[in-house]
Amino acid sequence: MSVDFYIKLTLAVYRVTELFPKEEVLKQNIRDLANEILVDLISNNHKKCAGDIKALNQVLNLAQAYNWVDGRNFSVLLREYAKIEILAEKQVKTLSGKTVEKPLKTQKRKSEILKVLQEKKKIQLRELVQAFPQVSKRTLMRDLDELYRAGTVIRVGNGRGSCYNIQL
Repeated sequence: MSVDFYIKLTLAVYRVTELFPKEEVLKQNIRDLANEILVDLISNNHKKCAGDIKALNQVLNLAQAYNWVDGRNFSVLLREYAKIEILAEKQVKTLSGKTVEKPLKTQKRKSEILKVLQEKKKIQLRELVQAFPQVSKRTLMRDLDELYRAGTVIRVGNGRGSCYNIQL
């Protein structure tokens, strides 16, 4: 894949998000992640690229649920970014000399966390620990932090009193 392809894909993200409601926050979150990925690809930062693509996938899936745009647009974007993610992960494995696996269960768990947040609208870490007894508190904290950094959720407060909400 060429730099030209990466630029065209980023522009496609802009065209799709242009169809979102005017003041929608997800529009800018998706564009920012697409820009980050473009920079990662051009600077050969494959490890960061793979992580940014995972974050973009989460936000695209969330936006797709709102039905603002024909789902085929999201399918194309997700498919093309998945191809880039596979290449980036292969490059990371090649450079590190060891296999780095990101289990699918991590993505599934984050999806389940988002479902719980959609139901409850607001949740604290201790409630998630009760909802996911098989997962450590630290892992749930890490998942929430990744969702927060991806712009999928917002955090209100700091420390033990923090609450998390779905970013609308």
